[in-house]
Amino acid sequence: MQAIEEFLNASIQLSSKSIAAMVRSYPRCLTLSLTQVERVTEFLRDLGLTTDDLNKAYRAFPALLALDIDRNAMPVVALLRDWGLADVATMVRGLPPLLVYDIHTDIQPKLKFLRSVMNMDTKKVLEFPAVFSYSLRDRIAPRLLYLRRLGIDV
Repeated sequence: MQAIEEFLNASIQLSSKSIAAMVRSYPRCLTLSLTQVERVTEFLRDLGLTTDDLNKAYRAFPALLALDIDRNAMPVVALLRDWGLADVATMVRGLPPLLVYDIHTDIQPKLKFLRSVMNMDTKKVLEFPAVFSYSLRDRIAPRLLYLRRLGIDV
């Protein structure tokens, strides 16, 4: 763990205090390899995240360090780009867990709903990536129906 702490401190200026807080909230950090942490950090930098972005993302969502790039992140990135959301870094800045969401049950149905039912364009989706953290069935759709009943077009 010392090597990981040194890497996080040197590469993204994450303090020892912040790293300790991350371990408390996500103890699995202790089982990760330095190679894993370096690979995730490089992947996120390649997406366009800055040192400050990484610092904030890791503190907010330490499980991001355990990201399975091939199984989770790459399919999410590919899907978002296929839908015209080329600026994936903006999405990750606004919602770091986005890269671990399932594309078939979480992201794709919401994208379809946002585009086809709500007529939301790419720019609007980029402005509010947190929409992907909400339940389509229990939160997004009912609120849209409520607003439409009030005569508010969204």
